[in-house]
Amino acid sequence: MRATLLSAVLLLGMLSGCINNADSTTNRGIGDTTEEELTLPDWQIGDQWIYTFITPQFGEDSARLVVADVREDDGLFMLGISSEAEAQRHAVINHNPFLGRVTMDGLSVYENGEPQSVFNFPWEVGNTWTFRLLGQDWSASTDNIYNGEVTVSATSNEGHMIDYVFTGRQGFLKSFTWTSDEGIENLQMILNQKSTGYTGDVFFYRAGDIHDNMYEENDQEVYDTFLDEGYSPNEAWDT
Repeated sequence: MRATLLSAVLLLGMLSGCINNADSTTNRGIGDTTEEELTLPDWQIGDQWIYTFITPQFGEDSARLVVADVREDDGLFMLGISSEAEAQRHAVINHNPFLGRVTMDGLSVYENGEPQSVFNFPWEVGNTWTFRLLGQDWSASTDNIYNGEVTVSATSNEGHMIDYVFTGRQGFLKSFTWTSDEGIENLQMILNQKSTGYTGDVFFYRAGDIHDNMYEENDQEVYDTFLDEGYSPNEAWDT
């Protein structure tokens, strides 16, 4: 009888060890990522991210992206830049799609007047989806999730590649790289800092329509225009 009980105890111990090992393996798969970090972030007015932007045309510069407004009726965030000069520069480069209108239900950005799902919430490894961005159609997949960071890769019908990391802890991109079919990195975005509570001017310009309507809401001034693809850097500003 004693031998039987001992065998049962040993068996339970082995099963418990297997279960614990399975849990550990699952946890190691995504690190200490929380469920909240896999879901749509809740942006607030004044949320800000400082990025380094690198392009072949202008080299390296930095810009502060700011949530300037939350339009509940339209289901939109308005994302701008805290520096007027940088806003004009981004209008001329016309490579930063993460400006202007951003949908509240998925952080979709606009291309040719239509929202595009660059992100795919809630994040799950293996998910695939399509979107249009930077004048091209993309097929994307979620490749990896670890410690609150989601790695995504996308290829276009023209042979270009996008690789980005979305950080659930900072609520936006940690990095973003757009590479041409010739291996040229057309755009790199690298997150330097995330903070909240920004107050001050916020600008967003469209090339060829630099000065549009200025309005004052939520104690912030915003030059409000929308992203427009197809602008040539050789065109003059409409000032």
